[in-house]
Amino acid sequence: MQDYEDYLKCLGPGKVRPGLERIKLLLKYLDNPQRSIKGIHVSGTNGKGSTISFLTEILKKNGYSVGSYTSPHLFKVTERIRINGNPMSEDEMNRVLWKVKKEADKIGDMEHFEYPTYFEVLTAAAFQYLSEKALDFCLIEVGIEGKFDATNVFKPLLTVITNIEKEHESFLGTNLNSIAEEAVQIIKDGTSVVSCEKKQKIIEILKKECKKKAAKLYLPGKDFNYQEKDFNREEQRFDYSGLNFNFKNLTLSLLGKHQIVNASCAIASAEVLKEKGYEISKKLIENGLKEAKWRGRFEVISKNPLIIADGAHTPKSMQILSEALKRHYPGKKVLLIMGVLKDKDLEKMFENLPFPIRLVIATQPENERALDYKELYAKLSKYFNKVIKKGKISEAIKEAILCVEDDV
Repeated sequence: MQDYEDYLKCLGPGKVRPGLERIKLLLKYLDNPQRSIKGIHVSGTNGKGSTISFLTEILKKNGYSVGSYTSPHLFKVTERIRINGNPMSEDEMNRVLWKVKKEADKIGDMEHFEYPTYFEVLTAAAFQYLSEKALDFCLIEVGIEGKFDATNVFKPLLTVITNIEKEHESFLGTNLNSIAEEAVQIIKDGTSVVSCEKKQKIIEILKKECKKKAAKLYLPGKDFNYQEKDFNREEQRFDYSGLNFNFKNLTLSLLGKHQIVNASCAIASAEVLKEKGYEISKKLIENGLKEAKWRGRFEVISKNPLIIADGAHTPKSMQILSEALKRHYPGKKVLLIMGVLKDKDLEKMFENLPFPIRLVIATQPENERALDYKELYAKLSKYFNKVIKKGKISEAIKEAILCVEDDV
């Protein structure tokens, strides 16, 4: 087999949103590896990756082996599949994808099936690899919320739905309630569900689906509570009370008030696992939360000059970024480097950009779905007075540093 990256470059998103028949057939050819994992299914519009990071550290500290499957990746596709926080190796990715490719080729030869998509192939590879390792827990993140997501093919120990906002509207619809109706379809019969959702209409949809599936639902304000205490530019602290544990002054190194919500979702999930008979220590929860990291989420990558990397890609996540900047760096003027994918709601994202902005640099991610930087420049110019364009991210960063040094 050629290098796995060459193979993945040949795969696309598919012409239409599929059902689950194709991924189920691919997994069947692989002897259904998803059936042998002890999975926790993590869904939601925002906070999935951070919640997985917090829960991974909590479970690791408690002596459990933990695998995870997340998306997208920052640098290498191997980052998507991890064991105890460490990405799988290049050699292992090649080996596993060769095995998946042999079965995917059979499906591609069938008259009534398209070839499996990029995400389906990686999902199958994740289930195959994680099942081989006989892990205590596997944390599986959805790709696109809803019934037909490729990850929705196993029965988890626990389902986590962080929150539900508008996203992937071409697939899920434009109405928030209809998006929620679709998102809750990952809930399985007789399972437990943890959510940090607070919108009453969405909570009612969650309750209705859980009642239908005889699933037990855990919610903030009812089963657990959290309260911000204080923060600085290095860490933040909060109190938590829940099913088994009460904490004072829990410390997070991940910044932004939203991370308190994500951490609380992870603690509540750990508490539900404790109720299911797993050994979970209060002290080790504290240690795990403090050590959790998640690259590209309000990540300070340089202090002088101050450079913060954030993967905000929805109107809500842009709002969260703005709030975090105001919270931890009040009064700072922002020089923004922005690159987006074609399917994002740009106008609404622009409305939630951090203020005040001194300059916006339009650039282009290295992704086949990326919006051309010249088109982004034209759109940004309608909203902001000072916009420039640089086709490569490295060029945009150099320009931004020069602008800061020259005090533009």
